[in-house]
Amino acid sequence: MISQYVVGVDIGGSHITAAVTDMQQKRILQHTIVRQSLNTQAASDQIFDVWAAAIRASLQLHGHAVHLAGIAMPGPVDYAKGICYIRDQQKYDALYGLNLKEELGARLHIPATAIYMANDAACFMQGEADGGAGAGAGRLLGFTLGTGFGSARFHGSFAADADLWHRPFRNRIAEEFFSTRWFVAESERISGKQYPDVRSIVQALPQEPMLKELFISFGRNFGIFLSELIVEEKPDRIILGGNIAHSYAHFSDALIATLDSAGLYVPVRLSELGEEASLLGAASFAQRTRTIETNGIQKHLNGTIRH
Repeated sequence: MISQYVVGVDIGGSHITAAVTDMQQKRILQHTIVRQSLNTQAASDQIFDVWAAAIRASLQLHGHAVHLAGIAMPGPVDYAKGICYIRDQQKYDALYGLNLKEELGARLHIPATAIYMANDAACFMQGEADGGAGAGAGRLLGFTLGTGFGSARFHGSFAADADLWHRPFRNRIAEEFFSTRWFVAESERISGKQYPDVRSIVQALPQEPMLKELFISFGRNFGIFLSELIVEEKPDRIILGGNIAHSYAHFSDALIATLDSAGLYVPVRLSELGEEASLLGAASFAQRTRTIETNGIQKHLNGTIRH
């Protein structure tokens, strides 16, 4: 029997968040949420120790044994094996080539086979499909707009990484237009000032009204990019998350107008769960994968699988 409780983990570029999830009710147990910042350029042992400490703290707040963990993490990672291939991204360089499942399992005193990993954008999409802005829809496209450009699709069962960050767009690739670094570079070009992120640009809008053009350009470009995908994917809804999505009010008119001009009227929704979407999605991925594995083993033992 698969337990109804799974610890969901979201590993980002500067933090780890862990929480126990009730999979029968598809909800995060709020009192178990633990968020810990970390130095992602630290030595591997330091990173693993912080990860393990956050997960242990969440489990202690739950107060009961949990035997399954789902982890949402950016790539490149061999998620099935747990081997990290991240490098030259100014984060987690020390983890390159290491088995994340084995390292964490040893620190948490659980088998590596009890830990499941999946792409962070796919986990975000799964969480929103299960209990957020995508609930009840059969086909979804989801995007996490932030430091990178994450994308995922959901076709009625499992969400999967859409891997659109390197899709060609305007003679370059999509991530160069739909990530924080585009806003940082363009804001400096327009204003001559350096802003570290999109939030600081939004805060500067009252004093620097010319920066509004940034969001209009972003909305138009994103609308053009989505137009091709909508024709290909035929989604029922598009779900947006990530830090840039917090500024949706500043680029939504341009985005929707661009879609309307192409005769495409697919609803665009903001994430309802925020960071909790990735936690719920990671836990859901772990439970569903374990269930499939368990059923497969049981069928084999019953003699219903022949080799």
